[in-house]
Amino acid sequence: MKLEPEDYTIKQLKDKLADVEPEAELIKILRQDSRTGVRDLAAKMSRQIEKQEQLKNLWHERSRIAGELRDRGFEAICGLDEAGRGALAGPVAAAAVILPEDCYIAGLDDSKQLKPERRIELAAEIRVSARAWAVGMVSPEVIDEIGILPSVKRAMINALKKLDLEPDYLLIDGRISLKELKTHQKALEKGDGRVNCIAAASILAKVMRDAVMKSLDDIYSGYKFAGNMGYGTSHHRRAIECLGPSRLHRRSFGGVRRDEAENPKKPKRQKLPFSDSPASGQESGR
Repeated sequence: MKLEPEDYTIKQLKDKLADVEPEAELIKILRQDSRTGVRDLAAKMSRQIEKQEQLKNLWHERSRIAGELRDRGFEAICGLDEAGRGALAGPVAAAAVILPEDCYIAGLDDSKQLKPERRIELAAEIRVSARAWAVGMVSPEVIDEIGILPSVKRAMINALKKLDLEPDYLLIDGRISLKELKTHQKALEKGDGRVNCIAAASILAKVMRDAVMKSLDDIYSGYKFAGNMGYGTSHHRRAIECLGPSRLHRRSFGGVRRDEAENPKKPKRQKLPFSDSPASGQESGR
């Protein structure tokens, strides 16, 4: 970008460069200006470039495992992660994401390391960039029936069934093994911070599950699901003590089970507005 800084006030320069991609030549020109404010602007742009380089380096590092698998002949490498495993209420969600080899999504990270607004932004970018993606959910009723770990696995399998591209290798966050499937797979502890496709899955699972909990907040206003997403915050635990468990609560979980034993009069569980079946309660796309 050709620019003569002396032709502009500092404010005009800031406005003009607000949406301009930082580049070394431009920074060099700004640094030569006699005004402190202009040199400060150059320093800010330099830091932006450094941050971009850090993000790219991190992306390449988190692409290493998938790259090694591609070298072995695998092409559709799918990341899997869950959200809501430790919550007291609501479904457990799992996402499956297959990213293209030449993909780059700046700032992709473990969903727990991101602010909610940033997760939503990245989720939109993931849905556009991914070769295939899907989200599966399992209801609290099923969680109580079969247990949380089998429910996490079921949510993952449901998500895989919804993909319109069959993966040939699964990279799964944590220590989970999907022995029911013949697909090559590997479990990676803290994989959502080590592998891009798992990080992408963690974001989609979290964003989708949060959306479900927010949509139910008005119906179950006393529990403040839009804020706690079903997790055991102090307010949520007090609400369970005062109101008893709702039909969204996992009655097999300790904090809910204890209250139910002390307060036996509870509302009957009815049909929930989402399903754990492969045919519904999920979202998928390319």
